[in-house]
Amino acid sequence: MHVVCGDGPTAVQSRLGYLLSGPLPSPQLADTTSLHVSILSCTTEGATPSRFWNMESTGTTCITETSDADFLHKYMATKITVQPDGAYSLKFPWKDSHPPLPSNYTVCYRRTRSMVYRLAKTPKLLRMYDAIIKEQGTRGFIERVNDNCERGSVHYIPHHPIHKESSTTPIRIVFDCSCKPSADSPSLNDCLHPGPPSVNDLCSILVRFRQHNVAFSSDIEKAFLHVHLDEEDSDFTRFLWLSDPCDVSSPLIAFRFRVVLFGATCSPFMLQATLTYHLTRNGSSISQDLLRNLYVDNVVSGC
Repeated sequence: MHVVCGDGPTAVQSRLGYLLSGPLPSPQLADTTSLHVSILSCTTEGATPSRFWNMESTGTTCITETSDADFLHKYMATKITVQPDGAYSLKFPWKDSHPPLPSNYTVCYRRTRSMVYRLAKTPKLLRMYDAIIKEQGTRGFIERVNDNCERGSVHYIPHHPIHKESSTTPIRIVFDCSCKPSADSPSLNDCLHPGPPSVNDLCSILVRFRQHNVAFSSDIEKAFLHVHLDEEDSDFTRFLWLSDPCDVSSPLIAFRFRVVLFGATCSPFMLQATLTYHLTRNGSSISQDLLRNLYVDNVVSGC
């Protein structure tokens, strides 16, 4: 270990570079006064303080790179349309020159059958699962697919339940967008661009939150399901379910999503792009406050 001493701070060599500590005279104070400082100086090649700080804040940083901001602005300008009722419809951010996406029907059929038989061992869970699918159909989140009207390429996505410790929603449906029929075949997530990280800085949100006399927080109910998916992309979000939930051996019928499904690698980015587009178009002081204090689908602010 190499140590450098002198009239100023002492430098101690480390794996991250030289660590500086010790008294430092301050010209703004009396001659007899000195300030004690601790400085991290990373001189190792490629090891800069900003690099380590960025690693520490992974997942909580906002867009800082110009290319990321350009990607977001280009997506909002070309992939988002406003429907007559004011809702937003988005296209998937497909990767350039992605491989052809397989149908996935066989593996989806097999996994759905297996999942149904497992759920049937607990009839209450099977009824809850079917109720969730029926509710999504009633609210227009999904629609029945006419099998006699095939248009272009289609892709089927397996789904399964996730059990939750909740008295109101003990199960949740999760769609496996990373499913592939073979090791050489791409999945839906393989063909989609995840988009740049675009969430606001969480630390900044919490600091502003603590400055208010009156604080409030809220979230958007079923946020992903309120972002409409372009009809050209909806056939890539097909899934299978029982035609008769009372008979686990009944034929499976096909549905497709009319909205952004939770499970696609680009879903968080598409939600953030929609919220940013909407709040930017509004331009009011409230929308600007929401834009700064929105974290995914949660609002943390005050007055």
